[in-house]
Amino acid sequence: LVLLMPFFLVVAIMIKTGSKGPVIYKQERLGLHAKPFTMYKFRSMYCDDNPEHSHVLTSNNDPRITKVGRLLRKYRIDELPQLFNVLIGQMSIVGPRPEQPYFANKLVLMSPDYALRYQVKPGLTSWGMVKYGYAENEEKMLERAKIEHIYLQNRSLAVDIKIILYTIRTIVTGKGV
Repeated sequence: LVLLMPFFLVVAIMIKTGSKGPVIYKQERLGLHAKPFTMYKFRSMYCDDNPEHSHVLTSNNDPRITKVGRLLRKYRIDELPQLFNVLIGQMSIVGPRPEQPYFANKLVLMSPDYALRYQVKPGLTSWGMVKYGYAENEEKMLERAKIEHIYLQNRSLAVDIKIILYTIRTIVTGKGV
C-alpha cells in the first residue's frame, strides 16, 4: 500500500477532475461467516443519491460510469483500495468476491449453495472474476458463483497463484471490461 500511494494520488486526482464526489466509494458487503463489512473502491460512477439505484447492477454500457471510471474498471484499478480490506483482515487476496447483502440474500434463496462462500474470507480476486468477469444480473451472478464453488472445492496455494497470474494478465491486457 505504501508503494502504491503515489499511484493512488494520481488516480484520486483523475477521479476528482473527472466528476464531483468522493474519491473512495464505500459499500457494505458480506464476508467470512456472512459478517457485514465496509468494502472500499475507487469511485467509478457518478454520484447518485437515488435510493432506487442502490440495488441496480451495473453493465458494461452503464451511463452511470464516468470516463475515468471506465478506464479504472477496464484495468481493475478501481479494486485496489480493497488492499486496505486485506490489510485489516476482512478480505484475502484470493477468494469468492464479496456481495452486497441485498443480492446475497436473494441469491441464497435462489441457490442455497451460494452460502458456501461464507466459509472463507472474500477475495480481492477470484476464479469467478477471472473466468467470468462482472455479472450484470442475478442469473449471471449465480453462474459466476458456480465457478467460485469449484474454487472452494479445490483451494490450494497452487490454485491461488494461478488465479493471481490470470488476474495480472487481465489487468495488463485491459480485458477487465
